Amino acid sequence: MSNLSFENLILDLNQNMLAKDSERIPMLKRVLKRMGNPDQNFKIIHLAGTNGKGSTGFMLKEILQNAGYKVGYFSSPALLDIREQIQIQSQIIPKKSFVKLYQEIVSLLPSDIKPRDISIFEWFVLIMLQYFAENNVEWAVIEAGLGGEKDATNIIAPPIVTIFTHIDIDHVEILGHSIKEIALNKAGIIKRNTNVFIAPSQHNSALKVLLDISRENDVKSINEVKLEILDVKKVSLFDNIVSIDAKNFSLKNIKFVLNGTFQIDNLATVLTVYDWFFEKHVVQTTKPLVKMMSEINIPGRFQAISQDPLIILDGAHNVDATKRLIETIRLMKPNAKLFFVLGFLKDKNYVEMAKLYDEAATKIITVQPDNPERTLDQSTLNALFKDKWLGSYSNAKQAVSAMEKVVNKNDLIVVSGSFYLVKEMGAALNEET
Repeated sequence: MSNLSFENLILDLNQNMLAKDSERIPMLKRVLKRMGNPDQNFKIIHLAGTNGKGSTGFMLKEILQNAGYKVGYFSSPALLDIREQIQIQSQIIPKKSFVKLYQEIVSLLPSDIKPRDISIFEWFVLIMLQYFAENNVEWAVIEAGLGGEKDATNIIAPPIVTIFTHIDIDHVEILGHSIKEIALNKAGIIKRNTNVFIAPSQHNSALKVLLDISRENDVKSINEVKLEILDVKKVSLFDNIVSIDAKNFSLKNIKFVLNGTFQIDNLATVLTVYDWFFEKHVVQTTKPLVKMMSEINIPGRFQAISQDPLIILDGAHNVDATKRLIETIRLMKPNAKLFFVLGFLKDKNYVEMAKLYDEAATKIITVQPDNPERTLDQSTLNALFKDKWLGSYSNAKQAVSAMEKVVNKNDLIVVSGSFYLVKEMGAALNEET
């Protein structure tokens, strides 16, 4: 086993099936206890939500690093390398460290738990917590994978901060068919002795659930994000100038390089947490915040990969995210013709997503996302788009190349519909560099 390679280990872990029962969290907590509860060695920010948790978590990770802290970051899905899910100081976990920690944890498993009983995502969570502890991380920003209550990240001790980004309809077969049901699932991460932050623009039913369960758990504080960004001025295609007046700090005419109304909502959440950081003396100046706002670049979230023509990668993979993506494009380039390269997963609300894209598009090319078990079959995918459908291609790179031949320099190409499609395009670009 000492010669086990990372690549072979990942192949093996991908064969592990997640049992559909309610005992996952208690089982994983037993393993965590045998590991010595490494999650108790650092301060944790835990995030859940349908849309926005990736951007919000990334911004907070950058801020804490800018403030001089050693920061661990756990997120999913990865775009180029599966190890991206586990990072310290923006550096992904080395392959040797991953294998070593896996073997160490295997040696600690209770006799009734076998390595194959633990899913690949659960293994990543266990390895992440041990990796952060062994490397003396001070803060860990941890994003829930799916839902909240039964998500593997929910094995952690009460975090310092619990954040809920925008909650909407997604993964209905697992999380529930209504906003209320989904909010109840995600609210399962709320623990006593935490400080809860609730992002703006929540549906009333979701907000009520989050507030009620926070009060039931007697949390330290409940912070609804009501901070207003006083002014947002667009000075170029990708730069905004914003002014902020929070309780503990003010900023005037600061550059913020992320686009979209949804990113302004995410920024408002981050600013509210930052205001709390000031109160608790986690930060002493606004420099870490200003640096983050002016330099941040989040892969796969409204990421520009070409300027002539302008090509955007965005992982919008549900109806709410699709609406916000199209809204952002229209605000940025109101007169541009839109050309989409799209692919969907069959367990998403692809019919409603397709309608939104079809209404906005000039032309559409389809690609099956690289996820054989979940991808929507090609014939169903193609049938979603009639007059605007240009054809289908076997991969995202070919589709984008074909689309570039039919657009003008002022047009916009957008690759979206699934993170797996965005991941595929990102990987193709990485091979070219």
